[in-house]
Amino acid sequence: MMAQFQDINHCKHFIWIFCPYAFSFCRYKWTKDVKQFDPYTDPNIKTSDQSGTFTILPNDNISHYDGVYRCYASNPLGTAMSEDTKFIVPGVPKFPNEAVPPVVVEEGKPVVLRCDPPQGLSPVHIYWMTLDLVHIPQDERVSVGLDGNLYFANVITTDDRSDYCCFASFSVIRTIVQKLPMTLTVQSSCTCRMLQVAVRLDSYKGEPFPLSFRIGPNPTLSRIFKLHLKL
Repeated sequence: MMAQFQDINHCKHFIWIFCPYAFSFCRYKWTKDVKQFDPYTDPNIKTSDQSGTFTILPNDNISHYDGVYRCYASNPLGTAMSEDTKFIVPGVPKFPNEAVPPVVVEEGKPVVLRCDPPQGLSPVHIYWMTLDLVHIPQDERVSVGLDGNLYFANVITTDDRSDYCCFASFSVIRTIVQKLPMTLTVQSSCTCRMLQVAVRLDSYKGEPFPLSFRIGPNPTLSRIFKLHLKL
């Protein structure tokens, strides 16, 4: 039979790992990472005579107890098995110390800069800033997703820079880590050049005179027509 999941409680430097059973005439057994674990023979563990719960005492090798625990309680009526209890010894999260290849994108196209924060105790807060610790402005075009990545709906030339930095803040252990700067290179989608095109169009006075003007694919240009070389 399965029991309600019991989490680990922390109080100062003592760690309690609970077994949810306290039946009469029970024999208790534990597994750690699916292997047999005997808390009764460990000098750094204090056990209870009336339940399977045990306490890990302060010691210099606390990381040795990192793992997934499960309690088994047996009596003449059968054996009850608890759900897994995961004990995590928090370390200092780190981003990989490797350069991120530049991201090259054409102007007007969408792009994503990935953060991929290291594993650590929740909650994790993600911030995107420059090397000068200035926040990357966010709006309906640029935003940070729930996954921590920086999303551009469409890039513009001012997005081109070499110091996009992702910062991950782990509030439980009061630690902030930074990913190496990323470069976003925006390539212009429109190469402007002078065009000398002369076209003769004949029309009678008083009749409509259509002029067509086409540019693309993602222009932000002003439209100016000349008549007899005068504005």
